[in-house]
Amino acid sequence: MPEEKSLSSPVSSVRPLNRRLILAAKAVGGLVRLLHRLVRVSLEDPDGVVDSDISGLWCFWHNRALLVPAIYRSLRPTQKAIVLTSASRDGSFLAHVAASFGLEAARGSSSRRGGTALKQIVRKLREGYDAGVTPDGPRGPRYNMQPGVVVAAALAQRPVIPIELDFQACWRLKSWDRFIIPKPFTKITFRIGAPVTATGSKDHEIEALRVKLESQMRTCLRPE
Repeated sequence: MPEEKSLSSPVSSVRPLNRRLILAAKAVGGLVRLLHRLVRVSLEDPDGVVDSDISGLWCFWHNRALLVPAIYRSLRPTQKAIVLTSASRDGSFLAHVAASFGLEAARGSSSRRGGTALKQIVRKLREGYDAGVTPDGPRGPRYNMQPGVVVAAALAQRPVIPIELDFQACWRLKSWDRFIIPKPFTKITFRIGAPVTATGSKDHEIEALRVKLESQMRTCLRPE
């Protein structure tokens, strides 16, 4: 697999951290890679998205995000991609973790710099990037999709690609989203749904698609 450092400008939009935290972010990236090697990932991609030239918004729940950068890079090692992280210091840390996988970062959320981040995501999508988005982040409510992902897809004229992850065995943190850490040697099903195009721009059309996507992405959820 090609080295991620060959991809362009992964940290161009990341707020600087001190050296200690940057090293910590790299260490977290290394731990994510290690855990990825210790689990068994089963890919379900009935529409052949991985091997196609389709680019779009890869959309997955916040509490299932831990291994997504490593899994994504194993599937699309040379594709340019950008992820959305919050404008907070925690978001800056996560952006540096993402950068260790060759992923650029757009910084913003519904409460801070959201418009700037949305414009950056739209611009990158139009340039052929993939974008990774957790539609219920960064603060929830859990499993409630915010409309921003649909708005970005409509503006960029790129599809939303719903991603479902199912874990045979995992730990759950006591955070707002019950963040999931898969146990070593467990099986993870990484399911890529059919790309969904946002064809309308009116409020009721955006809302109808948001509800459809939210319902689809909830089908993989087990009782918690």
